[in-house]
Amino acid sequence: MILVVVKAFAGPFILDLMKENNQLHQQSDQADYFRIACENSSDGLVIQDMKARILWANPAYTQIHGLSLDDIIGRNPLEFALPKDQTPSEKDIKNFRFDPYAPAWSRLELVKNVRADGTEFWNQINVSFRTADDGRQHAILVCRDVTQDVDQQEQLRDISTRLEYEATHDTLTDVPNRAAFLSFIDKALSKAGANRVGLLHIDLDNFKNMNDTHGNSAGDAVLVHAASVVRNTIKRSDLVARVGGDEFVVVCIGMTTLNELAQLANQLIELISEPFEWNNRTLQGGTSIGAVLSQNGCTDAEELLVNADFALYEAKRGGRNQVALYDDAMYDHHGYLMRRSANLIDAVDTDALSYYFQPTMDLSTGDIMGFETLVRWEHTTDGVIPPDHFLPLAKDLGLMGDLDLLSMTAALKEKRRLSLAGFPDINIAFNASPELLAHPEFINRLIWGLRRAASTVAISRLRFWKRRTLATSMNRNPTRRLSAICALPDFRCTSMTSGLALRACPILRRLMSRASKWTEV
Repeated sequence: MILVVVKAFAGPFILDLMKENNQLHQQSDQADYFRIACENSSDGLVIQDMKARILWANPAYTQIHGLSLDDIIGRNPLEFALPKDQTPSEKDIKNFRFDPYAPAWSRLELVKNVRADGTEFWNQINVSFRTADDGRQHAILVCRDVTQDVDQQEQLRDISTRLEYEATHDTLTDVPNRAAFLSFIDKALSKAGANRVGLLHIDLDNFKNMNDTHGNSAGDAVLVHAASVVRNTIKRSDLVARVGGDEFVVVCIGMTTLNELAQLANQLIELISEPFEWNNRTLQGGTSIGAVLSQNGCTDAEELLVNADFALYEAKRGGRNQVALYDDAMYDHHGYLMRRSANLIDAVDTDALSYYFQPTMDLSTGDIMGFETLVRWEHTTDGVIPPDHFLPLAKDLGLMGDLDLLSMTAALKEKRRLSLAGFPDINIAFNASPELLAHPEFINRLIWGLRRAASTVAISRLRFWKRRTLATSMNRNPTRRLSAICALPDFRCTSMTSGLALRACPILRRLMSRASKWTEV
């Protein structure tokens, strides 16, 4: 009976012991897990008191700093972790206290640290605070060596900066390019207010001759020389940019008068024209400049550039190596040419031109041998405009191909009329520019017109300056279908290349200017 009572009382006691024993085992296991995690973590873990003195640290933390645990226990990391030039004074270290409510501890901190061997590294630190059962507060730091990540980010920033620089600068001259110029001048005009912005459009004279004579490397040297001269002459607030092969622009901030802008332009012309040595050679280049000054309230950079370009054109037309100012007189002239250009474009588009046929005669017999087609422009208000006035304008506007196509069509129509009237042997000649030969409708219209007229046609005053011009304009077209004879009066071969190019095209005969007879090509 006694034994039964003991067992009855011992049962719950043993169960409690077993339960407590299980809890101890679990706590022991958890402690082992915590120890394993701390000892094998790649991040440094450290516990500090509120004066930042180290109470405990894991192996990763000591490894990061290259110190033993005995070297750091009881010390403030400010004593050994920072580079010498950033280490606080002993007084500041002694007075240091963690403030758990400081905003700095609510985010990751990136700090440059130094190891025991003197090598620097980037330490990413996360700080949290805990209060123990006895009321004491501790700071818990998680540290990670992120030097490789920071280096990669810096490399990416460097690459990004370099790519951005390359995207906005000319690789040869190292000055800003067209994109940077447009961005700069837009900002300059928007901020100008009552001030005015000057623009110089610079073009190196006879640059192609420099390349042809001395080679492309010499041409590059001239470009670098010009860019360096301009960059060293203008103000720091101004900008020089390369906007074309041999063209530069200069944006001048705070200019007040055209005369002030002209003085700078003339100074640049003088400096750029000075000879300089390159590869045991003396190189010298000239330059033409168009100068324009913005009007108050002007914000259109494109308009300013167009005006500067027009002034540059006038400087080159006036003899080069000079500056032309876009003043009131040039403004009026520019407006006149713009209106005249619009009228000419409309006249060509609507075929509002007049065609005359000038006879050619055999002086020995007085017989009419043929006619040459003449184009005249009868302006609605200005009357008949001579060819030497509107043909250069047509060439500048890229209208020569269309204009000559209209002239050829008129000539073919006249040829058909003469043939139907009983004069099939009368020739009709028309002027043909290289632009006509490159026109996509040239061959088809010529074949169609000749077949309707059942005759041949003479092409007057045709000159091929380059073999490429001839090859791209005639050889690529189906000219071998022509049964016509294309004659070239007053044709002169400027080189053997031109002669070979002529033989390569299906033109059968040309008129020798000196012999005055048809000669087989």
